[in-house]
Amino acid sequence: FASSLPFASVSDWFLSTTVPLAVLALPVLHLSGVWPNPVLYLIPTQGPLLLFAAAFDEVTLAPWQLIYAVVYPLVCAMLLYRLAH
Repeated sequence: FASSLPFASVSDWFLSTTVPLAVLALPVLHLSGVWPNPVLYLIPTQGPLLLFAAAFDEVTLAPWQLIYAVVYPLVCAMLLYRLAH
């Protein structure tokens, strides 16, 4: 929150942080074509982001990508749940 001090409104603060957040969100870099590396498919948020892009006709998903986008985040969530308990 200390980074918000120089800005007059929350909207100005959000607009100024868009680029650094995009750099930190690796699946966004893959989707935008900046860094199309298959290793990014290990990040659980890659699948939902692909579904989001497909919903707006930004990408066409292969059948394996559709299965990955639904199953892999669920498996990761189940593993984290088991790890937490």
